[in-house]
This record gives sequence, structure tokens and C-alpha cells, in this order.
Amino acid sequence: MSNNNKKIAIIISIIALVALAFLFKNNMESSNSDKTVDTNKKVKEEIYFVARELETDENVGKEEMLIMNKNAVVIWQTKCGPCEPELKAIEKLRSKYKNINFIGIGLGDNNDDVTNKLKRLDINFKNYFLTEKFLNKNKSIDSTPTLLFVDKNGKELMYRLKGNTALNNDAEQVIKDIEKELDKFDQLKM
Repeated sequence: MSNNNKKIAIIISIIALVALAFLFKNNMESSNSDKTVDTNKKVKEEIYFVARELETDENVGKEEMLIMNKNAVVIWQTKCGPCEPELKAIEKLRSKYKNINFIGIGLGDNNDDVTNKLKRLDINFKNYFLTEKFLNKNKSIDSTPTLLFVDKNGKELMYRLKGNTALNNDAEQVIKDIEKELDKFDQLKM
């Protein structure tokens, strides 16, 4: 092999190594930021809020629901197994976070389904009945439970927490997972 060919081979090898290092670095950064606040990215979506008041069955919008600068909104279903430990975890943790408004939006066959589930689980934070209008306008909410972190206008401030990550719905692990995200949200500068 001539000297020129050796030089070209060395340069190509160096370029390939630099490209691999760059790809590896970007892959590690993206996998580590899946559930972290990324203040450099713009908010992905403004959530459309319309639900029904459980007591009066009247439509309410974001002005009535999102009363603080930081709102943790859990979307849940009455027939969803993983939703129960998440609701219980939020009920247990909510007193720790005075700067966050906690609300639930429950999906069931009717208001009574949602109300009965809340009573059975002893959930006392404000909940609403999920309307079809809410689901139709928010196509990206595709699983329950989904925990949204939004401002007064319904803009997402952090990545969503979809489903609970605990195997077998382990209540203590669900609490730890949610508490970790709530700590990040509580410390978020507005």
C-alpha cells in the first residue's frame, strides 16, 4: 500500500471514529432525558381542557381547572388497574407539594362510575368526568394513567408520565416514581 493510500485510510478511520463518538454521545443524552425537564425544547402541546363537573354535570374549562401556575393532571379510567395505585400515590403525596394544583380527569361510563371509584379509593383531590370532547381534541393522550404537568394555559411544562412503571402495580414503587417527577416539577422555575 502506498503512503498516500495509508494516509487516506487513516483519515477515513479518524472520521469514522469521530462520527461514532458523536452518535454515541447523542444517543446517551436522549436516553437519559426521557423523563427530565428540558428547558431548551419548546413545549410540545397545549392541552385542550374541557371536562364535566362531577356534582353538577356542567362543562368546565381550563380556567376553572387550572387554577395555579403548576398543575399536575392525572387522566385515568374507572376500569384501569394501574390507575388505582397512581391515584392513591397522588393522594398520599399531594400535601407535600403546596405549589402544585392536583386534579384528576376520570373516564367512565358516567359520573357515578367516577364518583364511586373515588369514594372506594378514598381520593379527595378535585376530579372531573372526562368528556368525549376532551378525548377528541387531545389525540396524543392515548393511555391511562397519564400524568400531565401543565401551566394555567394548559401548556405542558415537562414530559408526560404515561402509565406507572412499577411491576405488578407495586404501590411503594409507584409512589417513588411519581414523587421523583413531582420533585422535578416543583423545582421548575416559572
